[in-house]
Amino acid sequence: MLYKDRMKIKWINRTKRYYESLGYTFTKQYDEFEVLIKDLLPTCVQRIELLCDTDDCNEVYTMAYRDYYNRKDPYQKDYCKKCMRRSGQPPSEDFLKGMYKEFKKKGYTLLSNENYKDNNSPLNFICDEHKDYGEQTTSWRMFNQVEDRANCKLCRKEKFLISFKETYSTKHDIKEKIRESFRKSYMERYSNKKLEEMLSSLDLVYIPSQPHTEYFQPITFICPSHREQGIQETNLKNLNRRMFPCKYCMLEYRSESTTGSKSSSWKGGVSNINRYIRDSAFIDDWRKNSFEKYRYKCAITNVNGYLELHHPYSLSRMIKDCIDELNIELKDTIGEYSDCDLSRIKSYIKDKHDEIDGIPLVPEIHSLFHKLYGNDNTPDQFDDFQHRLNDGEFEGHFLLGKNLKEVN
Repeated sequence: MLYKDRMKIKWINRTKRYYESLGYTFTKQYDEFEVLIKDLLPTCVQRIELLCDTDDCNEVYTMAYRDYYNRKDPYQKDYCKKCMRRSGQPPSEDFLKGMYKEFKKKGYTLLSNENYKDNNSPLNFICDEHKDYGEQTTSWRMFNQVEDRANCKLCRKEKFLISFKETYSTKHDIKEKIRESFRKSYMERYSNKKLEEMLSSLDLVYIPSQPHTEYFQPITFICPSHREQGIQETNLKNLNRRMFPCKYCMLEYRSESTTGSKSSSWKGGVSNINRYIRDSAFIDDWRKNSFEKYRYKCAITNVNGYLELHHPYSLSRMIKDCIDELNIELKDTIGEYSDCDLSRIKSYIKDKHDEIDGIPLVPEIHSLFHKLYGNDNTPDQFDDFQHRLNDGEFEGHFLLGKNLKEVN
């Protein structure tokens, strides 16, 4: 059962609107306030206090409210870790006697279960195959979870080594194993003729090691594509798992597949110039002048505080117009442009900024605008947005936090 029906939590922006809708009065960010546990959000991870329902226990323990809320049976009783498995009932005699038989089936000898109270109670046993190792400890829960003969530490270690030997050892010549790995890894990067040349030269540069029977034994080789890097080392495990045996080939592949036009966020090269322009000194002056013109207040709500500056004519659109008018080819990186081209781009964007002023907006209104109109914007879109705001179309919108009329 619940030990207390109330608890203290803090005000945060993410849950503010939810608790205000339940009648709680907001004070300020990160202030503590008292809330009924039944009013907590279903996803709340705050830990609540519970009282164990076992008659002779009455221990107070904690649980995340999310786990408490998501229980299959909302009317079930609450038991602490000591009582949760036996549900407050003492173990039967038949159950205790059956423990010895179950341990014997796995090849263990249970020494005593007199101290058994729940499934987490320690149980001492001796493995029949490793008697010299002495007493070992497990619990009834762990005994039933692990596979056959895996409660003993030595049995578990032996099983681990055997499984890895079967997985990573090979009956084939290790040279053939490396050749197969190279063929599979480089098939898409090179033509068939080039690939066969690499594989033929691989035999000449391969440096033999000791016989390979274990997955962790080192394999030394020289990559035909990176001979200048010298001897490299790998093992059977890495040959089975990695995309490329050579780490330098792997670095090249990552660089080729995640930069420039092959990047998932590639937008034709505009983003590189966008970042370059935003870091320019004239942008800082333009931002300062725009805020001063509006006296550091939101252009719509007329409130102070944290503000974001909106481009009425988006910077990405300016850059596209600049590239078209100046007839400059888009490049993958800023370093590929000549100094002359960069100077022409910067001069064009600066002149465009001189013709417009930035518009300070509170973050909620700025987010709502871009949610409706996207990021490639024009001044006409902002005028339309203002008319819709004045007509009350967005009153009570969840992004705005509260009615705009109340703000004004």
